[in-house]
Amino acid sequence: MRPAHYAIATLLVLLAVALQAQQLPVFRAGVELLEVDVGVVDGNGYPITDMSAEEFAVAVDGEPRRIVSAQFIDLRAAAVLRATAAGLVPATPAVSYTTNAADDRGRLIVLAIDRESISFGEGRRAMRAASDFLDTLGPNDQVGFVTVPPPGPKVDFTTDHRRVREKLEMAVGIGRTGVLPAYETPNMTKAEAIAIANGNLSLARYFCGRAALSTCEFAVQTKAQQFVAQLRNQTLLSVWALEGLLRRLREIEGRKSVVWIAEELVSTDYSGSELLRVRRLAAEAQTSVHVVMLEKPGLDASSSFFGKPRGMRTEDRHVEQLGLHWMADFTGGTVNRVYSNAGHAFERIGREIAGYYLLGVEPLEDDLDGSQHEIDVAVERDGAKVRARREVVHRFVDRGDETVEERLRRLLGSPVAAADLPLRVATYTYREVDSDRVRVVVAADVEHDPDDPEVTFGYLLLDEEGEIAASGGGPAKVAEGPRVEQFDRFVVDPGRYTLKLAAVETGGRHGSLEHVIDASRVAERPFALSDLMLAPTVSEKGALVPSVQARLTDGHLVAYLELYADDPASLDGAVVRVDVADSLTGPTLVSQISEQVTGAPTMAVSAVVPVMRLPPGPYVARVAATRQGEELGRRWRSFEVVR
Repeated sequence: MRPAHYAIATLLVLLAVALQAQQLPVFRAGVELLEVDVGVVDGNGYPITDMSAEEFAVAVDGEPRRIVSAQFIDLRAAAVLRATAAGLVPATPAVSYTTNAADDRGRLIVLAIDRESISFGEGRRAMRAASDFLDTLGPNDQVGFVTVPPPGPKVDFTTDHRRVREKLEMAVGIGRTGVLPAYETPNMTKAEAIAIANGNLSLARYFCGRAALSTCEFAVQTKAQQFVAQLRNQTLLSVWALEGLLRRLREIEGRKSVVWIAEELVSTDYSGSELLRVRRLAAEAQTSVHVVMLEKPGLDASSSFFGKPRGMRTEDRHVEQLGLHWMADFTGGTVNRVYSNAGHAFERIGREIAGYYLLGVEPLEDDLDGSQHEIDVAVERDGAKVRARREVVHRFVDRGDETVEERLRRLLGSPVAAADLPLRVATYTYREVDSDRVRVVVAADVEHDPDDPEVTFGYLLLDEEGEIAASGGGPAKVAEGPRVEQFDRFVVDPGRYTLKLAAVETGGRHGSLEHVIDASRVAERPFALSDLMLAPTVSEKGALVPSVQARLTDGHLVAYLELYADDPASLDGAVVRVDVADSLTGPTLVSQISEQVTGAPTMAVSAVVPVMRLPPGPYVARVAATRQGEELGRRWRSFEVVR
């Protein structure tokens, strides 16, 4: 039992998520409102986005409440892409840094696989559909992955969807197929065992046949009760795992979605009593559970207890599905039945979680006491379907006494990126001299308040298993104009990493974000390129000063790149060309061939590109390394011309 709690807890110990801060409605000053998040969709699962507060009705503990405001929070990253393609908004220029000021806030999604409920070896098609589902998510949507029961593959929350896809390929059902026997009683199904355990003596007599009823009925009922206890224990293992996940999610602000993939969750008393704690925890965590329910092969249409068809009977399947229906109903989610094509289920879930309404409800005093309250949400619009949880909890958190260190620790541990303090980060990777390791240079900046110049940074570098590979922080080191900059560097093994960065002003504003680092390609064999570094000029010592994005004021762009080869002779004659364009695919505006400085087995390459004729604005430097007409590799990085 405890391992299930432990596995879910470790999933969320170090969250690596680049969500942007949730939009907040503007409420009336001086009125503390009860916030209620609710989804409203049409018959096909598409969010209805134009509803007013007057179209909602909310009752708390059976009593109606006045709705002050209703704001739709749009989480659909694809909406921006569609509008751009239609020419409705300008396309965003390519940038080579990460910022917490992006409009796409992203979503928190957990993929949970109840492997023990899925027949042995089954579920592969559903996992492939889940992998395809990842392709439909936006770049700021971050996903966690966990399997039940432990141990099994898992992934901490990340925007690097490739990592989740790799673990999905390893997930498969480990449960037993067919009808579970009630110890030595032949062919007793789950529905029959539950009915007998609940007092159906006529069904117990059926199993006795010609045996003496006085002793047989008791024996059959005892075995049925043992069978039901076994079923309940299996159900509770899954429920406890979900409870552990929800306990971790309640520490995270904003709305979350869990996609629960399973074949069954038996309800042994037909009431969903096993899931009452899930109902309460989902309210505290602001989390909805969307079930992908895989159908079992061999379902028989017979509904008679006393017939003994070979296939699974419909009354048996009914009790297996009940728990999954309660799970979705208690948490404001949906049940998506899958027979062969699971893609439709994930498409539907993608639409359902694309946005929600945040309602500001005028409460009574008791509504804000921090305990759970029954809630009912309805809408007055034909064809609209409401997705709301059964309970609501008002949670007030007072962080007025937090120290700077405590605030940084909280920001680095939260999956919700804070955008109060605009923050940007870029990284550069280089191969260490005489080593197989990689040197990572971090450049970060923040638009600080000139009247509050003290800014403290903190960061965590996490490997693909969520372990801390490096950490650091401290007061900002460089201040120039309205921006405070911070530099750092560390040496790691080749691989992919997630950088979590946070910054805090003395006055109270704070920001955080996540940035993915690929520290593997610079270690490729037999040939590799470093990242491209751009700068407006070199320092007095002849070195380039790393920045988040170079800002040119004097009409010159300095580009720096390193080439690595196992055979130094293979770099002889290599040429690096720097092209400047207004986009990744736009025509070349300015071009320059680099100077070469050969150093076995590394070639350091630099070029000074004149850009004085370019008007102010954003640009991209595209670099191509070639040797005797053969392309060795490409890199790019954005910069800005200012006057």
